[in-house]
Amino acid sequence: MDAVALPVAGHAFVRRHHAPRRLLLLVPLLALGVGLVLANQPRPTFASAAGSTGLSLTQPATFTFTWPVARTIRLAISPHVDGELSYGNPLTGNRLFRSITFTPALTWQPDTAYRITLSDVESAVPGLQRLGEYSFSFTTAPTPAIASISPSHDAILNADSSWRVSLDRPVERTSNFTFTVLPDMPVRSGLSEDGLHYVVIPVQLLPQGQEVHLRVQRTDQRLAFGTTEVAEQGEPREVAARSWPVRVAPGVTNFSPQGTNAALTAPISVTLSEATALDTFTQAAALSPVVVGEWQTTDQRTFTLAHEPLAQRTTYTLQLAGTLRTIDGGFLPERAQSQFTTVGPVLLAGSTPRHNATGVSVRNAVQVTFDQPVDHADAMQRFRIAPAVTGKTAWQGNTLTFTPTSTFAFDTAYAVTFAKGVVGSAGYPSESALTVRFTTEHATTKLAVPYHRQDHALSCEVATLVMALRYRGVSIGEQTLIDAIGFDPTPKKNGVWGDPDVAFVGDIDGQQPGTGYGVYAAPIAKAGSAYRPTRVLTNTTLADLLTEVKAGNPVIVWGNAASGRRVDWKTPTGKTVLAIVGEHTRVVIGYTGSASNPATIITLDPLVGEKRFTKTAFLADWALLGNMGVVVE
Repeated sequence: MDAVALPVAGHAFVRRHHAPRRLLLLVPLLALGVGLVLANQPRPTFASAAGSTGLSLTQPATFTFTWPVARTIRLAISPHVDGELSYGNPLTGNRLFRSITFTPALTWQPDTAYRITLSDVESAVPGLQRLGEYSFSFTTAPTPAIASISPSHDAILNADSSWRVSLDRPVERTSNFTFTVLPDMPVRSGLSEDGLHYVVIPVQLLPQGQEVHLRVQRTDQRLAFGTTEVAEQGEPREVAARSWPVRVAPGVTNFSPQGTNAALTAPISVTLSEATALDTFTQAAALSPVVVGEWQTTDQRTFTLAHEPLAQRTTYTLQLAGTLRTIDGGFLPERAQSQFTTVGPVLLAGSTPRHNATGVSVRNAVQVTFDQPVDHADAMQRFRIAPAVTGKTAWQGNTLTFTPTSTFAFDTAYAVTFAKGVVGSAGYPSESALTVRFTTEHATTKLAVPYHRQDHALSCEVATLVMALRYRGVSIGEQTLIDAIGFDPTPKKNGVWGDPDVAFVGDIDGQQPGTGYGVYAAPIAKAGSAYRPTRVLTNTTLADLLTEVKAGNPVIVWGNAASGRRVDWKTPTGKTVLAIVGEHTRVVIGYTGSASNPATIITLDPLVGEKRFTKTAFLADWALLGNMGVVVE
C-alpha cells in the first residue's frame, strides 16, 4: 500500500512541535549529503500565485518545503472543502517530496477566506523527524464585476456601433456573461485573450433615431476541478443596464419600419430633412432583398413604397446612396441605411436554463422567452413539462416564468414544450412544437462512515475494515483485527512468497513490493464476521456494489495507489497470486447520480480521506484485482 496524506494553502503560518514519530523513509546517508548537516525542520511556503485579488478559483493550493517531507501530513481546512492531496517535486525517483498540492473537488467559492492547517509535518530524513504544525490563510478571487462600458452613457450611437464591456478582473469559466439588446435583436459577443474585455456586436444595424438598451447578466457556476463540467449553477443576475440614443442618418429623419416582427404589409417609408425629387430619390434608394413596388411621395420629403406582402422572417436592408441630392442642392454626406425583420411563425428567442443545459439546480425556476408577443392564454393551453411538475406560472411581456411548487427531481431530464400552434400577435402560429430540454444536477447518496487513518505503512485493508465496523457501531482498533488476520510466514525468495488469500503477506510496516504487500478479501471478511455479517464480492458489477451502498452497507474495494504494475508470484503450493505495485483498499461510501448509472463514486481512503472517482476511473482501478470487495452489513 502506498502511503499518501492530505494538505492545502496559506500565507502567514504558526508552527508547533510535538514528540518525534516513527521513521518514515530509509535513505542512503550519502544521498542526504549536506542535508544531514543542516538538520532543518521542513517549513512550508504557499507556492500558489495568489494575486492582489486572491487565489484564482481554478487554481489548486500548492506548498513547497525547505526540506523533504514525510508522507504523514494531515490537512484541515475551514470552511470545509472536499478535495484531494498529492505529493510532488521529488528529489529522487518517487521519494523525498518537496511540495504538496491540494486540489478541491469543485472550483473554489469566490471571495471566500480559507484557513488551512498542515499538521504532522516532519522531515523525510532519518534522525531529523520533529512534528510541526503550520497554519495558512488566503482569500479566493471574487467574481468579475463590470468596470466600465463604452461608449460612455452620454454618447450617441451610430447604427453600426458596438460595445466594449470591461471587467475588473479576468473572467474564468466559473462566470458566464450574457448580453441582451432592446429593442430585441440578436447580438454576438467575444472575449479578449486576457479575459478582461467583451466586445458585443449587434448582428443587425441599430434602429436609427431610437433609444437602445444594453442589459448584462452574469451566471456563476462551479465546475468539477480541472474540467469544463458544470457541477453547480446559480441563477442569472443582472450586473449592468445602460441606454443610449442612436444617431439619425444625416439628412434622414425617419426610416420605417425598424427592428423585428414588422408586419408583412407594413408601409416602407423614408423621411428626409429636405425636399428631394422623386426620380432622384428612386435612383438613390435600394432595398435588399428586392421588393416589387413603386415609390411615391406627396410632399417630396416622405417617400413610401407601395409593395406586395413581404416574405416572412426576412431581414430587409434599405440604403440611400451618399450621392442623393435635394432640390435645394444639398446631398447626403454618406450612405444612410436601416434594417428591419419581418414577422414569422412564433419561435423561442431564449430560455433559462438554456436548451440542453446540464447540472441545473433543482431549485431553479424556468424562463422561456418568445420572439414576439403571443396570446398568453393560448400559449398556456399548449404548455407542458415532462416529467410532470406542479408549479406557478407568471408572464412578463413575451417571457413565461415557471416556478415549481417544491423542487425539481435530481438527475432528471426535463422537457418544457409548447405544442404546435402558439398564436402570435401578427397571426402566424408556431409551425412545430417549441421545446427546451435540460437535465438537473446529480443526487448524492453518502453513508456517514467515520474516517480512520491507517496506523501502519501497509495496513490499508485493516484500516478500511475498522472504518466499516465503526460505522456499524463496533468500537475497534487495528491491532485486534491484525491479530485475527495473522501473517503468512513464507519468506520472499526466487519468485515464491505468501498467499494474501490466507493471511497478510510481508511486513505491515514495509514497502511494496519489496518487503511487504497486503491481504485480500477472504481474511478481511473472516476477521470482520466476528463482529458483523460480512460477505466477499468477486467479479461483481458496479451496479451490484452501489446497490449495497444504497442499502446502507459500506463496501471495501481493492484497487491501486501507485503504478499498478503487475508483480505476480507463486505460493509454496504452486498457486499464482495476482498482485500489483500499489495494492490499496478504500471504502465505497456513496455516489452521485443513480446506483445503476452513477456520475461519480465516493470513497474513504485510509491515507487521504474522502476521494471521488469518475465512473470510468473507478471501474479501471477496481478491475486491477478482479473487482474484489467485502460488504459489511
